[in-house]
Amino acid sequence: MQELEKLVSENGWHLHFWESRYGKGVFGMVSLNPYYINEIYDISTGADIEAVEFEFYIQGAGSWLPIVKGESIKDVLDLLDKKVVLNNIVWSHAVDQAYECIIEKNDGNYGLRVAIDERVSPLFKPTNL
Repeated sequence: MQELEKLVSENGWHLHFWESRYGKGVFGMVSLNPYYINEIYDISTGADIEAVEFEFYIQGAGSWLPIVKGESIKDVLDLLDKKVVLNNIVWSHAVDQAYECIIEKNDGNYGLRVAIDERVSPLFKPTNL
């Protein structure tokens, strides 16, 4: 868990956990901007369609992002640690752009799904990572 610990303690990233709306499990994510955490939390616990589409996204095309769902907080910490890329401005910028795009495209309905289907680039892992 060294990478995640360094990201939070030495690089100013924020770490947040919350209970999954559907079924068992815990979500966890890291972000430089706490606004993104609050907004993504709202999406994942919001209306049925937006919450389900968000979960499909992070388990599919968005699996590169430091947002995970696990069975326990320990599981989430382990999963997040594997996704952290320290001291990489390209990764950090891509994560911020993806979070911003998730928030922008979410419309309480199928907005995120439409953006994924249209291959809106910030939602996908950059080829240079």
